[in-house]
Amino acid sequence: MPNAPTRTARPILFAVALLAGASGSARGEDLDSVMYRDPEVPVAKVVKAYPKGLTELWLVALDRPDRESPSRAALAIAEAHEGGMTGLNVTIPALVRLLDRPDQHPAVLSAAVRALAALDARDAAPAFLRLAKSGNPDVRDAVELTLARWDHKPARDLWIERIGQPPPHGRGALLAVRCLGTVRDERAAPRLRELALAPDTPPPLRLAAARALGEIRKSGSEADAAQLAGDATPRGATGRLVGAALLRRHEGDETIRLLQKFAQDTEPAVAAVAVVRLSELGTKHVLPVLTAVLASPDAEVREHGIEAMFRNPSDDHARELARAFNDPHPAVRVRARQCLCGLADARRALVIERGAAALTGNWRGQEQAAILLGQLGHKPAAGRLVELLKASRPEVFVAAAWGLRQLAVPETLPKVLEHVRARHADLLLLGTKVNIMDAPTDAVDQQLSHLIQFIGQARYRAADSALRALVPRIIKPGLPPGFTPVGPAARAAAIWGLGLLHEGKPDDALATLLEGRITGDGMFGHDDERVRRMSALALGRMGSKRSLEVLRNTSDGKEPSASTVPNACRWALNRLTGEPIPEPGVVESVQRDWFLVPLK
Repeated sequence: MPNAPTRTARPILFAVALLAGASGSARGEDLDSVMYRDPEVPVAKVVKAYPKGLTELWLVALDRPDRESPSRAALAIAEAHEGGMTGLNVTIPALVRLLDRPDQHPAVLSAAVRALAALDARDAAPAFLRLAKSGNPDVRDAVELTLARWDHKPARDLWIERIGQPPPHGRGALLAVRCLGTVRDERAAPRLRELALAPDTPPPLRLAAARALGEIRKSGSEADAAQLAGDATPRGATGRLVGAALLRRHEGDETIRLLQKFAQDTEPAVAAVAVVRLSELGTKHVLPVLTAVLASPDAEVREHGIEAMFRNPSDDHARELARAFNDPHPAVRVRARQCLCGLADARRALVIERGAAALTGNWRGQEQAAILLGQLGHKPAAGRLVELLKASRPEVFVAAAWGLRQLAVPETLPKVLEHVRARHADLLLLGTKVNIMDAPTDAVDQQLSHLIQFIGQARYRAADSALRALVPRIIKPGLPPGFTPVGPAARAAAIWGLGLLHEGKPDDALATLLEGRITGDGMFGHDDERVRRMSALALGRMGSKRSLEVLRNTSDGKEPSASTVPNACRWALNRLTGEPIPEPGVVESVQRDWFLVPLK
């Protein structure tokens, strides 16, 4: 039997594991951190503000004879409007004049069109239509798609005329087809049907015609779709996609039967179109083809199968949802877990049984099961979650840590603390000896943060020295400047936890340590904002009146602040002195990054 790795070699193996899993992390949408809510630290609302006189400057630039000034002004108007600036409608007449100038440069035309479209300047529609008729390739797409969005009626004749020319070809015809589908002009339906059914129509145009016709007609295309569905050969894939698209807004039994056939298609694009419409008509219509849907190589198709099982619950569907924990696509796995959790009220025993089984399976299932059982508060899973703290996949060891915090089983605390100490020791040795990375991966930081928050919530006093060791930056010869063996989330959690361990019990040594995190480290400057925030909160919780000066100096008085640090200091001052916490207020963020701005 080979010898076990020595203590000296272990950090190297640990480093390899970290680097191999650096890109992975548990599904963060569920893995909350309680330390950011206990207590809540409201911050000022940040609102965008714009220098006075911007609009007037841009109006002057729009009338300049060169091409750079008006084009840049028009683009600035579009971006500012999209960013929330108001009062820009006064620029519309000047923008329209740019379109009417003879021999206008394409860059100016494009910029003006973009600005007018952003401003929803429907009065510019006649000028847009003139540009569409000129066939200017630099602006045609933006102009015509905007006309379709506005449903400018005179433009419809242009598009119908264009698709009627034999043979239609190029971007102009494709654009016209798309626009006719947007406005749902019934007059175009016969020609669109010809284009969609003709095998010699270029495939992009053929599919666009089918989609447009599918938007226009709510019935009557079943026979065409059935004929196209009959060709199951690879060469018939485009036709089958056309057939499925034709049924986009159809209803009725025949439509459902055809869509179910398309949903089982070996071409994922065909199945995707069909299953979307089937789901809209009722998720129960997906169930007869569920096996094919769940076996599809397309993740979105499989996700519709997951949703159908959730909306039509049964014991078999609950088991199938648990099997989907192993889906190769993370979005499908997550949705399967969310759906299974949603079934727990009516099928708790079965859901827990399937979740516990998944904890012994592959890494994908382990990740989802750890989260699921944590959400359901299934405390018997805690022992297995402790084992998974040492999993090789970061998705698993982060989810296991989060699950342990949710379950909060006191008997697991010694093992959790042992793991935190071991991780810390490995990371410290890794940074000083192996020197292949300057900081731990986000996944390790997340794991330690969740475990330490669990320790803090439990007020587990045996962890006091271990948590203190995580707090400081290490500044000494032989180490990178301001080196920290663990990441900022774990350090912030350690400080938050220490505040709970010492709540109402001032500790001068700890207060000195935390004050230093708030004020910074000389030439290395301020620490991470999360670390500084938790330091202020911990000082307030401890009742450290000796820290009043540091807290006041960092609180920014009563001025609104968008940073959590001054606001955390204000919370701490309230705890220590009773002085009221100022309202969060509003902070203006003046947007000055424009090509022209007023001097004042």
